[in-house]
Amino acid sequence: RFPTILAECLTRGIDITKDPIPVRPVHHYQVGGVGVNLNARTTVPDLYAVGEVSCTGVHGANRLASNSMLECLVFGRRAAMSVNNEQLTVNNYGTGGTEPEGNPVFESALSIVPFQRQIRRICDECAGVIRTVKRMERGLSEIGALLEEIPIIRTREWVETRNMALSASAVLSAAIKRKESAGTHYVESEDEAHV
Repeated sequence: RFPTILAECLTRGIDITKDPIPVRPVHHYQVGGVGVNLNARTTVPDLYAVGEVSCTGVHGANRLASNSMLECLVFGRRAAMSVNNEQLTVNNYGTGGTEPEGNPVFESALSIVPFQRQIRRICDECAGVIRTVKRMERGLSEIGALLEEIPIIRTREWVETRNMALSASAVLSAAIKRKESAGTHYVESEDEAHV
């Protein structure tokens, strides 16, 4: 009934007619965390948040995929209309343009890839659906150390990489402070933990 999914799984050695598809629902790290108004505007000047990352209040704590689709369409349109109707403040956050020639950092083999892989690994291991305080604390420590290593380079790729790490740090910090399980993640006691 699902020929495309069947073919893709077979290329990865999974026969869905005999075995279940392994699912790892850990990529929803920021579900419903950023408060917005009816135009998807946050409290940060000129910053909008749309979709699963936003907290609109129209669906309460129920964050299902169809809800975020509705929010993407409705609030995405409202955000676009708001941006089109307002004169936004233009600030130089260091993401535009290119680095000057002769920059020794760019002449080296420095790459964002290992940093982004580390951030993803830490989030997969420590900020997944089922969490423990010990793993979250370890992840927060690892992200902190990684932030010390990420160079401050004013290009879109490096700013995004640093923002990924800052975002991971914020998610882990907030999750550690939350004492009850709510929404899309569950905090196991160390006695329950499988890992």
